[in-house]
Amino acid sequence: MMEGKIFIDVYEIGNVDFKIIDENMGVIGGDFLSIHNYDKFKSKVQNFTEKNGNANSADFNFEILIKNIELNPIGGITLLDSKEFDEMYLDAAGLDLRELEKITD
Repeated sequence: MMEGKIFIDVYEIGNVDFKIIDENMGVIGGDFLSIHNYDKFKSKVQNFTEKNGNANSADFNFEILIKNIELNPIGGITLLDSKEFDEMYLDAAGLDLRELEKITD
């Protein structure tokens, strides 16, 4: 597992223990655990999730830091937070997993 800190702009909003979801597509994902700063964005994220199925990099300036190194997933970052469920999930697509392994080793 790889622990990542999640940000929107300058606000740390939570963390994720990432697992590789799809090696070929360079996708990592995991359960999103929010912290107090997430409250600033929660209702907007939930509205995007309800309307579009998720909130993504086009909606928010998401950032992932693993060991203080920012990841740059070319496929974007997606956060799901539904008002109906008490689970939140975040994934990132289009990563070079070989580079990611160098960071996490």
